[in-house]
Amino acid sequence: MQVVMYTKPDCSYCVKARNLLNMLAINYQQVQVGVDITSEEYKQIWPTVPCVVVDGVVIGGYTELGQWSVDKYFG
Repeated sequence: MQVVMYTKPDCSYCVKARNLLNMLAINYQQVQVGVDITSEEYKQIWPTVPCVVVDGVVIGGYTELGQWSVDKYFG
């Protein structure tokens, strides 16, 4: 499974998403918006940070990641 998480510094939901991925022992690549990708490029993917993409499919932000993890691991 290939997971990419788009983040920004000082984003509390990014920290929560990172903690959830770590708790589930899911390896991920972190991409910083404004550093590794421009804001304009990022807005074509998802309107807010964080954004988690699994195997090329946009899962969404922290809330959607939580639902995805429940469905995948506990559902």
